[in-house]
Amino acid sequence: MEILAAAFSASNLILSLLFLAVLIYWSIVIVGAIKIDSIDFQVDTHHDIHIDHGHSDLPHDVPTNSWFFGMLRFFNFGRVPFMVVMSILIISMWTISMICNHIGSIFNPYNDFLLAMLYFVPNLVLSAFIMKFLSTPLIPIFDKLDSSAGIMHYEGYNGTLTTEIKKDGVGQAKLFIDNSTLLVSVKTKDGSELKKGDKIVILEQDSKEKCYIVEKSEELS
Repeated sequence: MEILAAAFSASNLILSLLFLAVLIYWSIVIVGAIKIDSIDFQVDTHHDIHIDHGHSDLPHDVPTNSWFFGMLRFFNFGRVPFMVVMSILIISMWTISMICNHIGSIFNPYNDFLLAMLYFVPNLVLSAFIMKFLSTPLIPIFDKLDSSAGIMHYEGYNGTLTTEIKKDGVGQAKLFIDNSTLLVSVKTKDGSELKKGDKIVILEQDSKEKCYIVEKSEELS
């Protein structure tokens, strides 16, 4: 009862709800109703977000600063499935919060909400490094699974660039396939530049960089 009282106190309530959401998510994964990568995104070496087949869309207002994507990659986002690293982060934050914020704790003996809020940022930072430490050994495992899964064949499909493609760079395109929309990483065959909003057609796949080779198309079918 003391654990439940602490877990659902104001100091720990948000993290406890997130912890319950993580438990529900993995219970559904174990049952097989959804796949582990159903909520996922990847960060490539060019610091562009790309979403492979079967992955969810992201808001278009995601920051595009290179330091932001560098930080995400440092903490293994895009190298390990999103829900794996987020689950580790949430479980770590919840555990630390429960240790610090309960009646009789040496850190917050009266379970004061304002004091708990002061601990939130240090908790987030510490948990982020715990997340990196625990998720790093998983990288080669998911790399092997990803390479065995391969890349989908979308040659001949048309789409629209959602980001520009800089010279010799990688961008992002929206494809329209079977009444659904997919976001994939793309680059031009000759390394030329294309603008955001340009219509493109998929020429071939680049399995090494896990993206697609495209060229500009005059019309979108």
